[in-house]
Amino acid sequence: MIKGNYLNIFSSLLITLFSFNVGLLKAQTASFTTIPAALNGTINVCAGSTILFNSTVNPSSLFSPAVYSWNFGNGQTSAIPGPIGITYTNPGTYTVTYNISSAGTDLTQTSVTVNVSAAPAIIPIVGPGNTYTQMTVVNGIPVYQASSS
Repeated sequence: MIKGNYLNIFSSLLITLFSFNVGLLKAQTASFTTIPAALNGTINVCAGSTILFNSTVNPSSLFSPAVYSWNFGNGQTSAIPGPIGITYTNPGTYTVTYNISSAGTDLTQTSVTVNVSAAPAIIPIVGPGNTYTQMTVVNGIPVYQASSS
């Protein structure tokens, strides 16, 4: 009788721990970063631009098996956490979704909107032939300015 009671208590404890861990997973979000960074859930780029996507979920917080699922909205998908470079060649609006399943339980899905505008008709030429070119770095991004004399 005593062994039976210990077994029932132990079983109840395991079920409680499992339920608690699954509850923690459901509260976790499948989060990611992008370069260029999203602003208010949106990334704006020109056609031909590549965006770098990378999961920010700590793999040690997941239970096996962890399944990663990206849908980049342009027909491309991936099953790795990243980093993943995706090039958007056509103008349009794309929804990128990221989901992780950990031990069969889905985390909260995250998405971002990618607005792709047409590439510029004329790409500026920067080089030794343009003696009036000035380069300034703004937030780590080189910005070129040219003026005529």
